[in-house]
Amino acid sequence: LAFVIVARDLHHVFVVEGHEVGIPAGEGAAHPLGVVYVLAEDVPDSYRMGVKLILTNVIVQDLKKMLFRFVQSTERLNSMKNKNIEQIKGKISKLPIEETAVEFGFQVREPKKIDPVSFVGGFFMMVSAGKNALSDWAQGISEFAGQLVSKQGVAQRLQFRQEGFAGQLLKRSLQAVAHQGGPVKESGLFGSFEQVYLEDSTCVQLPDNLAGVFPGAFSHSGESAVAKLQLRLNLLGERYEELVLNSYRDNDQGYAGAILSVMGAGDLCIRDLGYWDLGAFKEMAAKGAFFLSRLKPGVHVLGTEGKERLGLLALLKKLRGQGGKVLDTDVLLGKEAQFPARLVAIEAPQEVYQSR
Repeated sequence: LAFVIVARDLHHVFVVEGHEVGIPAGEGAAHPLGVVYVLAEDVPDSYRMGVKLILTNVIVQDLKKMLFRFVQSTERLNSMKNKNIEQIKGKISKLPIEETAVEFGFQVREPKKIDPVSFVGGFFMMVSAGKNALSDWAQGISEFAGQLVSKQGVAQRLQFRQEGFAGQLLKRSLQAVAHQGGPVKESGLFGSFEQVYLEDSTCVQLPDNLAGVFPGAFSHSGESAVAKLQLRLNLLGERYEELVLNSYRDNDQGYAGAILSVMGAGDLCIRDLGYWDLGAFKEMAAKGAFFLSRLKPGVHVLGTEGKERLGLLALLKKLRGQGGKVLDTDVLLGKEAQFPARLVAIEAPQEVYQSR
């Protein structure tokens, strides 16, 4: 049995044939991490290369420790991988993968190796490992399904009707997630509104060779590829109404007006600061709709008479001095626009303040 551990100095090939070994003073054996160790019962003379150094028992013990650590780390990796497989299986078992595959033509007959569930599970195995090549997908499927799959097999599977299947599976998965939050409509929280839309975005790092399609942030270190997903959730309907794929450079503010095509009187739109656009706010108000957004720093906040800028910090300090915790007042937003809005400020708990 031969083990090659680390090859740094190929001029030293040490042969260990038993435990009764030692090294004379002054010979000077190399550090265990800097040599090639070969353990064998019968080693040809050609391997000995005329080297007459004899390993000390200390080096033998070091080698055993190295092998033991290697076995331990392998066992830990296998344990983590098995746990990851079980977690992925648990999550995707709740998705209508097989039904969707049949409905959208991804599976037209009994698969020989790559069934729809393994196809999806292997994909998530690949993504969780931070990889994106066909060989990585094949490895993910092999580990997930417990049988060997080649990258050629994955490439062949990708030739047939996978886009409609993948898109519909994503849509149905989002619908399932939307229903997990509980019946928002019955809670009465948004009883004053017809529809309540929640919009947000998320970014996904892609392989650099997709930079021409999904350009990332400008950088001196070279091109990068980042996709941005825009999502719109109808809270009262408990459904995702839109999923748009853009590049990182398509900022949220540029998407701010897209929701106007679906908003009507009595609807509410909830978005974060990235979507701030006074023009979009004005159009929502003109439709009789409402919006909820954080206040953008630097925006002029004027009193209702529109003559002078309000000192918000002074107002909040005065409120605290009076024992108040909530500021609720009508204001005008924008030095030129002077758009009428309601400004609400609520004192944050101490732990929230510290985290910010």
